[in-house]
Amino acid sequence: MSVYTTVTESEMQQWLTRYSLGELVELKGIAAGVTNTNYFVTTTHGRYVLTVFETLKLDELPYYLKLMSHLVRHGVACPAPIADYTDNFASLLCGKPACLVSCLKGRDVDDANVAQCRAVGEMLAQMHKAQAPPSRSRCATRAGRAGGA
Repeated sequence: MSVYTTVTESEMQQWLTRYSLGELVELKGIAAGVTNTNYFVTTTHGRYVLTVFETLKLDELPYYLKLMSHLVRHGVACPAPIADYTDNFASLLCGKPACLVSCLKGRDVDDANVAQCRAVGEMLAQMHKAQAPPSRSRCATRAGRAGGA
């Protein structure tokens, strides 16, 4: 199971006070994944995915989360980051950077059929049409950690 950081219901309820998402109904670890800790978070307002970042630092997340938000606004089917009351997409939870994103419908596919491959290709084309928003590049963001670009 890919839950490296344990988040209790009490910790989650406290962290959710930063958002306008209602009350916590269920917190369930997600078995899939390799690097980060993920949970399904169900509130009285809907279902979300919590990611606790195990290696990235808080100041590295804005690039990725702003890109995801940009892609969603341009019709790409990717999770939408949820901003808190201070308009931040990420903050610390259990001493680690964390964010909430919308929960997409669907499931993992082991063997894609022709129609699914076509849909992936169409979505990839949509991503290219959306173009990245002007901001610091990912390499510039990570340069400090890797000792250069």
